[in-house]
Amino acid sequence: MKRNYYFLASSLAELARGKARPADKVRDMVEFFSSQLHADDLESLKTLFLFNDIKNLVAYHREGDPFVYPSYYSAEELTAGRADPERLLPFIRDYLSGTPAGTPKHPDFLEINDLVTLFYEHLGDIRDGFVREYFLHELNLRNVAVALELRGNNVPFTGKLIPLGEAYEQIVADGSEDFGLSETFPFMRRLLPPYREANLTRREETIEDIRWDWLDERLGPDFFSTDFVLSFAIKLLSVERWEALSPEKGEELFSELLDTVRRSVRFAIEFSSGEESPQPAESDLR
Repeated sequence: MKRNYYFLASSLAELARGKARPADKVRDMVEFFSSQLHADDLESLKTLFLFNDIKNLVAYHREGDPFVYPSYYSAEELTAGRADPERLLPFIRDYLSGTPAGTPKHPDFLEINDLVTLFYEHLGDIRDGFVREYFLHELNLRNVAVALELRGNNVPFTGKLIPLGEAYEQIVADGSEDFGLSETFPFMRRLLPPYREANLTRREETIEDIRWDWLDERLGPDFFSTDFVLSFAIKLLSVERWEALSPEKGEELFSELLDTVRRSVRFAIEFSSGEESPQPAESDLR
């Protein structure tokens, strides 16, 4: 069942505009969403954080590595789950069934790639269509970006790519500059130029812009739905990451995020199909 969140969506600009550090914004977002979302939609939100759980699992035995937040499981839940894997999601159970004996499911992979591959092998377990599509887009985008990086440094692809998805099959089969992917994945035309240059920041910025454009295109004028809320969460996580890497890019993305929310609220008010919805505060529209 598709749910709309009028009050929540119209409150996002105010939530994001707070003066706290980006990490605090994310914590505020999770706490606020937890009190507002239906249980099924909260599960979808938490699922978006699973790559942080993957990092936490890999770092579990390393001293000094901080717990990465937000995550699907709390630190306490993850510790309890390692003792009783039946509490955890199937892809994590598969991972834990191999790690005690030192036998990863994909022996040629780095541990984190082993876990990511297991995650994608269980992607069908995710019920939310938007979340599945988002992770599939990330899979193809990641494989293309990694392949371009490896090829530029004359490093073999073996064990470095996630061996799933449409882009992977084409990458390993086609030796042309774009791996024959430009028609299937138009973002290739934007991604190739930065990889011809020795500019790591521009590469990362281009990947982020491709991600945000996909979210906007996938969402369309669907301004008060669960998908809108999930898209906002993904973008706010990106802002947090960029604040640490490049404050300038972080500020640019943050401003764009606020503009998106404001435009969405205005559009929904002007072109509502007649559903009753709470009016946002004037401060949300400035």
